[in-house]
Amino acid sequence: MKRIVTGVNDRGRSYAVSIDEVDTSRRAPLWDYDPGNPPEWLGAIDPAVALDWVGPQVAGGLQLVLGYFAPTKDIEYVERPGFDKDGFHTTKTIDVVCLVEGEVTLILDEERLRLLPGDCVVQQATRHAWLNDGDMPALAIGVLYRPQMGDAGTQTRADESTLT
Repeated sequence: MKRIVTGVNDRGRSYAVSIDEVDTSRRAPLWDYDPGNPPEWLGAIDPAVALDWVGPQVAGGLQLVLGYFAPTKDIEYVERPGFDKDGFHTTKTIDVVCLVEGEVTLILDEERLRLLPGDCVVQQATRHAWLNDGDMPALAIGVLYRPQMGDAGTQTRADESTLT
């Protein structure tokens, strides 16, 4: 089981801050939320490209989601707000995603990482895309958290007009 934590480097590009093999023979914390860097990264996201309709709509909100990744060869491109043609998107959330079934590739600005069942990713408001180049769908369970920005000067509630 791998734990991958993503972040934003000093050039504003997404990358894997850490990739660790996790000892699954005992109980252990997988990750602790530190509100230090993410609010700065969140504040740097261009609102014109942010995928603000994904995740909880209230600052401090939490959402449990089921992620379904169809094989990429079976997907027809449909333009959606916040996604580019390659599926890249940036959310204003901290996401913890654990792959349950299948295989997917997490694509960051600086690298591509293959995930297998049991692998977990902590996305800290990073630009990314998902690719399933296999023949079978993949399933993941994720928890999405929208940090409270307080006085950081950024939007703390998604604009209702962007919701679908």
